[in-house]
Amino acid sequence: MKLNQIACSLIYLLLAWIMSSDLGFAIVSYITGLFIAYELNRIIYKKAITSSIINGSALAGIALLMGFVGVKNSVAFFVAMMLLASILKIYQAKSDRQTMQVFVLNFFTIPCLFIFSQNFFSALLVFILIGFNLALMLIYQYEFSPKEAAKNAFSKLALTIPVSVMLVLFIPKLPAFWQLPGPNSAKTGLSENVDPFEISKLSESNELVFRAIFPKERNVEGPFYWRALIHDEFDGTRWNMSSLQSVSANYQASDNSNSYTIIAEPSHLKWLYALEKMTTEQDLVATNVFGLPYRKRPVSSAFEYKVYNVVDTQDSSITRWQYRQNIQLPSDLNPQARALAEQFDKQSTDTAEFIALLRNYILAKGFTYTLNPPISQSNNKIDEFLFNNKAGFCGHYASTVAMMMRTIGIPARLVSGYLGGELNSENNYYSVYQYDAHAWLEYYVPNQGWLELDPTAWVSPERLNGSLSQHSQLSEELKSNIGMTLMGLSDVALVNWLRLQLESFDYQWTRWVLNFDDQKQSSFLKNIFGEKAKMLSGIAVIIGLCLLFSLIYWILQRNSHQSTPLPVKLLRRLQVSACGEFDNTKTPGQIISALQSKYPKLGVELNNFLYEFEKVRYGNKSELAELKKQYLSLKKQFKNNKRD
Repeated sequence: MKLNQIACSLIYLLLAWIMSSDLGFAIVSYITGLFIAYELNRIIYKKAITSSIINGSALAGIALLMGFVGVKNSVAFFVAMMLLASILKIYQAKSDRQTMQVFVLNFFTIPCLFIFSQNFFSALLVFILIGFNLALMLIYQYEFSPKEAAKNAFSKLALTIPVSVMLVLFIPKLPAFWQLPGPNSAKTGLSENVDPFEISKLSESNELVFRAIFPKERNVEGPFYWRALIHDEFDGTRWNMSSLQSVSANYQASDNSNSYTIIAEPSHLKWLYALEKMTTEQDLVATNVFGLPYRKRPVSSAFEYKVYNVVDTQDSSITRWQYRQNIQLPSDLNPQARALAEQFDKQSTDTAEFIALLRNYILAKGFTYTLNPPISQSNNKIDEFLFNNKAGFCGHYASTVAMMMRTIGIPARLVSGYLGGELNSENNYYSVYQYDAHAWLEYYVPNQGWLELDPTAWVSPERLNGSLSQHSQLSEELKSNIGMTLMGLSDVALVNWLRLQLESFDYQWTRWVLNFDDQKQSSFLKNIFGEKAKMLSGIAVIIGLCLLFSLIYWILQRNSHQSTPLPVKLLRRLQVSACGEFDNTKTPGQIISALQSKYPKLGVELNNFLYEFEKVRYGNKSELAELKKQYLSLKKQFKNNKRD
């Protein structure tokens, strides 16, 4: 197989795996089949891959894309088709022109990775792959050696970095004339309709969901309940998102001292995250009646917004409609749990006593907290959990308590979001991952309003502190779930240090590169140029670009001159040492003859030097050490002859 086919196939293979799991499966399956078909064809028939194999692979690839990606996910589908077309073309190419067309197409294919991921590691990978593709072009078209091609490609590519920095910092940021929709296969976020008995599956992912940045002067302590969705309709199995989730409301910020910043990772959903009730001044963010933030439209890149706690002036009472909605239950499910709730209701005088009886029951019966709860096949899942399995994730406990409260007429609703986060003390921010997904409940008490309750705290108080990854009892379960990742190997001190360093670096990239919007740019320019920032920044751009292009031109011109080979340098130095000057009009043979005339006693040594010089100069680099040795010997003898 040709070098260009192997190299391009590896590029497409890597891109397919990173972009998404479905797309990766389809493309990787196609590439693997193509490799196998080609190798069998080459080994058995000893001839190049045929058009029939290419056409068959094309049909198989399209079928896989239709089956595993689908046309509804248009962005992923068309990117996959581009990858498919690229790899077909590199195997089908019969001429130099066709091969070069594939290399040119790669400059458009490789950056498609940014549609799916914009973090620092994706940017670094795109930079490396573009440099790799440029090096392949030099090898193929100009027959560079791999080392020379890589050096040339990446040195030229590095010159684009200062130009890019200048443009990002100083060129005014304009709104997009159009926007490409993001992929539908987001790796983070919560389901709008939740089966609480399946929420533990989220612990199998270590994808970053968001970062919460607190002012350094503010001392904050957990537990951190990051609210995202309210679920107030229960069908016995699933809790469905409230119909009020998208109803906006106006809240007044309490004061700026309780503000913090969230940087949310891309998600195909519009729901965001906050502690308690909040409001924001971000144009693209609204606040619903539950005091939760949501985007006015989905955003396919990292998204930053500032959160302010609010003055809650709303009435603590609820309407009859809200009361009925939050006590609604299917009548024929979980009869044992209903009977137990009614028993506790008879033994208690108020909601607090009822909750205490529930807590005592769960503690007395030895319930446990696990990331891998038993799978329930029963329609009465809460009964099975409450009286048989007695081991569950947060969703089991929250759903069970909320259902039992509804049984006796206490309005209750499920809240899904995230709990805790991993602290970066240097920059005072918390990283919240997909495995930190959590469910708890809110219940209503007259004259007090909606109160928060997390039954998970009864069986696992440690879960309230930090991230799930820091839970000592569940660390092995978590690492087993997420597999061979840096987080999964964090028991090794060096690996954990590397993970934290990379995470911190990605944070800086996300905040100061991906989220460098017009407001940050305006603030940056005002800090440098003052009130005349717009005019002076324009002048600075013109001057800076002129200087940059002048520097680049000077570097390119300097590199265009070939450096003098070392054997020639030694010959010149030898002539200068003997005669005091160098005559560039003479050939090496004429120079040695002139030196032999001046130093007849050194005729043999000079002939030997010329012999070694010609061997090294015309290809035998292994004799360079001998040439240097003879040069030093002759130079010493010239010096001694001058003294005599």
